[in-house]
Amino acid sequence: MKKINRIIFVQLPLINHAHDYIQGNVEYGPGAIAGYIKRNVNSDIDIIILPYILSHFSSDAVISQYVLDLEPDLAGFTCFLWNIERNLRIAEMIKEKNRDIAIVFGGPEINFGSISFAHQREYVDYFVIGEGEWFFNRMLSDKDMARYELFENGNRIIVQPHNELIPASDIVEPFTGKELSPMPDGSMFFELTRGCPYRCSYCLYSKNYRSIRNIPFELLITALTDDDLTAGLNNIYILSPALDATKDFIEKLDTLARIRHNIRLHSEMRGEGINAEKAQLLYAAGFRSMEVGLQTLNRDSLKITGRMSNPEKELNGIRFLKEAGIEVSIGIIPGLPQDSCEQFIDMIDKLARMGFKESIELYPLMILPGTRIRDAALEQGINYNKKPPYYYNYGWGISFDEIIDITRYAEDATGYSLAMRKLPDFTDSEEGVYIRGVYFNGDDLRNWNISIYKDLAETNVFSLFIYLKDSKILYSGLTKLLPDLPENELFNIIILSDIFIEEEPLSEIISFIYNDHLIQRMNIFHDWRDGLKVRLYQVFSNYDGYRQAKVVYSIIEPIIALGEATISRTPLICEDDNILITKGAFQLYKDTITSLFSDTPGCVAFEDEAEQEEFYKMIGYEYTKLPFQFRIVKM
Repeated sequence: MKKINRIIFVQLPLINHAHDYIQGNVEYGPGAIAGYIKRNVNSDIDIIILPYILSHFSSDAVISQYVLDLEPDLAGFTCFLWNIERNLRIAEMIKEKNRDIAIVFGGPEINFGSISFAHQREYVDYFVIGEGEWFFNRMLSDKDMARYELFENGNRIIVQPHNELIPASDIVEPFTGKELSPMPDGSMFFELTRGCPYRCSYCLYSKNYRSIRNIPFELLITALTDDDLTAGLNNIYILSPALDATKDFIEKLDTLARIRHNIRLHSEMRGEGINAEKAQLLYAAGFRSMEVGLQTLNRDSLKITGRMSNPEKELNGIRFLKEAGIEVSIGIIPGLPQDSCEQFIDMIDKLARMGFKESIELYPLMILPGTRIRDAALEQGINYNKKPPYYYNYGWGISFDEIIDITRYAEDATGYSLAMRKLPDFTDSEEGVYIRGVYFNGDDLRNWNISIYKDLAETNVFSLFIYLKDSKILYSGLTKLLPDLPENELFNIIILSDIFIEEEPLSEIISFIYNDHLIQRMNIFHDWRDGLKVRLYQVFSNYDGYRQAKVVYSIIEPIIALGEATISRTPLICEDDNILITKGAFQLYKDTITSLFSDTPGCVAFEDEAEQEEFYKMIGYEYTKLPFQFRIVKM
């Protein structure tokens, strides 16, 4: 391999139609590797992390062109199950135009059994199973790599041995190392430990990182007290798979409590070791939220998956955390071996009776590549999806249909859903950096050609705002448009019209978009509409037409636009409506809107971002104002 002078790291989020994922994608891995290379390998290498606006919002074409324009020697992709397919496509686009750029894939998704290795990926030079720091140390120092190589379907895989984990003293914490800044909402990750003492078979961490390495606790204190670091910081997610199992846990909590910082802390732990005193100390230390992976109360399931915990003690610990004022998220997993539908629903009922209804978060079992439960599933002929998110389907007791039943039951009991629908973004700015939508006249069939807008679609979620008077044109237009949409991006089709649309002809047409796509696979236990990569909306200005559509439509999501002309209908607005506040109209409706939608702000869209921000502040929701805007082009 030629000398490496410039590296770019790419880490992409799980995208959805509403752009409400924008705070979860912290480029912590790339930041840690960048810091490690500069400190331990070669400080002269130019290292770039793909800018936030590009990683979170841009289309595959925009990202690939940005990488090509930089002319790096190497592009490294952090791979998760939610971005692996986009990563593969972008890598291919880069290699098609410049074969001299080395492509490296690493991250949790890169493991045996991943979709990555299902076919030969000639455009990826290295797939790395293990720590990025270890790989780049060897590669950039020209150390022997051949003895770590394996090949699967023609793909070169580099495997880090378990006895060559990098020392804790060499790990670079990227936030205090000035490689990362807080996210726009003021949040940041902080890796306190690497490794996990537990051996849960469904977790990748327990198999690959058997020893526990502690990052110096003093760095966390620095992150909480250094004025340069805390500017713009309000929340730290401490990455530690078992916080309460860390060395000198109580002493560390005492120290955090003594420094009296004002940063909200969040982490994860088991509940069984928590008593009232520890819970109160956690609160005093600054912890305001905590994830507790209960998974199931079925002792046989816990035993067979290697999760050796006491369910009753777990529940007591959760109660102590909640009583101390800490918001708790209780993760539960339907589908584990030996569990049953009846027992799982009984657990949901029990949690609800204990006052934990709003804390329940249900995550269907994933048979992740590289885990021991994947090995067991292959051995026992268990049926699961071979593509991300690798959901378990049936074979261990709970069936596919029962997971659907459990999901619906949990949603009814808790009000929480992984597939909650939210309205698209209607805000627009002439100064927008990238184009995220177009307006066009839908009554002219020529305008339904996606090639017209191909070069304009600069965002990973693109909206088509369509003026329409003739519903028959809609059917012909969609038939022409849908088959040619880009594979990995999401689309909102927003019809601006008061006409009533017969949905029956749409059923066959949308079969083009209900295909093997990540969004579809992630929503197999939910309403089929949640699995569409294209969402259909219709914005009405006439309230009576909207109300009729609200009753009849099952494919198109109707929205009522509220402005001066609809002010007389204000008393008819109810909490299950979809609302678009037209520009300048918020003051007319703010009392009604803030009263009805304080718990469901995703059902309200705005044309004016300043009014949207005012609404969120009035209902007590944190609003993240991005340092850039987007524009919509009128054709």
